[in-house]
Amino acid sequence: MAWIKRNLFFVITVAIGLAVTGYCGFLLFEALRDNKGVSEEYGTTVTSLKDLQKNPNLNQESIATAKADQERAKAFLQDFRKAFAPVPTPPTVNEEGFKDYLQKTIVELGVAATNSGVMLPPDYEFTFGVQRNRLSYSSECIGPWMQQLEEIKAIMRVLCAAKINYLVGLQRVSVCNDDFMGGDFLAATTVSNQTGVVTPYVISFRGFSPEVAAVLAGFAGSSNCFIVKDIDVKQSSEAIPILAPASDDEGPVPVPGVPSRPNPPGRLRRQMGAGDDYRPPQQVQAPVVVVASAPQVILAESLLFVTVAVDVVRLK
Repeated sequence: MAWIKRNLFFVITVAIGLAVTGYCGFLLFEALRDNKGVSEEYGTTVTSLKDLQKNPNLNQESIATAKADQERAKAFLQDFRKAFAPVPTPPTVNEEGFKDYLQKTIVELGVAATNSGVMLPPDYEFTFGVQRNRLSYSSECIGPWMQQLEEIKAIMRVLCAAKINYLVGLQRVSVCNDDFMGGDFLAATTVSNQTGVVTPYVISFRGFSPEVAAVLAGFAGSSNCFIVKDIDVKQSSEAIPILAPASDDEGPVPVPGVPSRPNPPGRLRRQMGAGDDYRPPQQVQAPVVVVASAPQVILAESLLFVTVAVDVVRLK
């Protein structure tokens, strides 16, 4: 004890060193054990990999899972292509062929609008009025014009399916020097990048809120890629033009309840003898129709003027 008291500092130092040495030995043992576990796991993985390389058909469940993933990827790509289906590629034509195709397309679009109940401006030519009346065209313009005709066809299919009341007009971008600036053209250009080609259009029409909703739903559900960039809806300041009814030259309409007379009484008297007792038929009084009071209108929808800016996207 006397020695410990004389060398107390040395004893404390030795005790601390032994404790630290024991703790370090414990940490070393834990590290060696973890290293052994990792080495065993690595060896097992390497062995499994070598077995798979030797016999690829060893795990049928993995192969079935990979095939299921491929089917899901194919289904996703099919749905993706449906939403981004390109506008049909126009045929390659010369100047004469373009003029015939343009005339045919304008007539077909007008007939389709009439059959769908969509009213058009008089002699509307779907932004190709200048080209329709020309006799010659620049060869570099025919291709872009043909593509725009196909895109206008796709837009008109949506408008006819929505049954808008009155198409005020379409606007497209100028694709060459032969396009004259005016109400049919936009102050914009076609944008092309690595992904695709974006062509803007502006559509103006008159209708009611159901037609507006049908147009937006038509663009959203179309197989072609339409992106509605902007829509402006306001109350229309003009009414929809009404077609004048055909003139009626068939004479007065017979009154229900009054029998028709093929011969008037005067002619009948001339055919009968003087001594005949002619009695004119009794006139039947038309029934009195009581008209009930019209129901009170609480909410009446007004005609809307709608302008839609839409982009047609063609993926490369």
